[in-house]
Amino acid sequence: MSSDPGNNPEVRSLPLTAGTGRAPGEGIPPSGLPSLQYGMLTEWRTKFGKGNMLKAVAEQVESAKSLLEAVGNPSEITLLRSWGNRGDDLIYAGTRRLLRDYLYRERDIRELSQVPGGETAIITGGGAWCKPFHRIAELLPAVEAKFSRVIVFPSSFDTEEAIVREVLSRTGAVVFARELESYEQIRHLCDARLAHDTAFFFDFASYQSGFHHGVLNAFRRDAEATGEPTPEENRDISSDCETVDEWLWTISKHDLIRTDRAHVVIAAAMLGKEVEWRSSSYHKVPGIVKFSISSSQVKAMGEWTRDVDGSLAEREGETTALSRCKCQLAEKAAAVERLSRSLNACEVELSRTAAELQVSRDVADALRGSLSWRLTAPLRALGDRVPFLRRLLLENKR
Repeated sequence: MSSDPGNNPEVRSLPLTAGTGRAPGEGIPPSGLPSLQYGMLTEWRTKFGKGNMLKAVAEQVESAKSLLEAVGNPSEITLLRSWGNRGDDLIYAGTRRLLRDYLYRERDIRELSQVPGGETAIITGGGAWCKPFHRIAELLPAVEAKFSRVIVFPSSFDTEEAIVREVLSRTGAVVFARELESYEQIRHLCDARLAHDTAFFFDFASYQSGFHHGVLNAFRRDAEATGEPTPEENRDISSDCETVDEWLWTISKHDLIRTDRAHVVIAAAMLGKEVEWRSSSYHKVPGIVKFSISSSQVKAMGEWTRDVDGSLAEREGETTALSRCKCQLAEKAAAVERLSRSLNACEVELSRTAAELQVSRDVADALRGSLSWRLTAPLRALGDRVPFLRRLLLENKR
């Protein structure tokens, strides 16, 4: 798939006019895709610029073309909706947006016995083709018995589950995988094709929240969970939220989303959140992330841990260096303090000595100016000569 829609002739040829709401049988516009896809491309180009998400948008356009070409121009379509949690509701909403230029009837696949047969049936995508959940696989033969053509929209498959492998090996349906691991498992079993999860066709624009903060732990608690510990503050919003609207706003109002649910990852990534994910019991989550999501903000939990550990190590090194600097500064400050105290003591001693010297000078001046000093001057002069006379006498005796 092309990574640059600007260089993709299929993208450049998309129609510029609004959707016509054509009736079944009128066909897909010869220029490429229904107007919906051009609108999505220009909308997301404006929103995400030339970053990672633009690549995903370009691939979504090609996925849309693959899906709609598989649908073709039937006279009537029945959309068979599976059942599940709020992530599945997002799949259905994206599917409806993809098919909005078609006339179709939508029915719950659990009511298949009451659904009239017909020409074409589309089974909504999902994960009910694995060991914990494989009810759709069990229903596929009954769907094929009622409809001339059956298309399974992008899903994840685990052929280690016997019923999944057996049903796909006998089916005449067109089966879309939504990630490479599933495609590799089924491509030798059936008419397998590859396309992105239809949840990516949902319009997320209205769920951009101006106020958001904190961490949302949204790990699953059902049969697909791995059994790994979950945070104490964990809310499995895909099961707890009553509507997809509540579910999306819950994601939107947080900064960091931590989860093992594929569609929580998808919604969070499309809303520009930082995402920390881990796998459920099979390859679905890492497969979708690798195939459909190209963003530095979406990382496996181990990758976040390595980044955090590296950052902490770097900061610990900076802290150690800073501590050393602080110790050195403290030592220098103590030395300066000691020198300052020594200088102060010297100044005190110097002041005291200067004061004593001044006193001595004052006493000497007073003595020299006294009468007794003047009267005794001759005697002091004679005394000064005595040592000279004594030396002279000694020399004469020799």
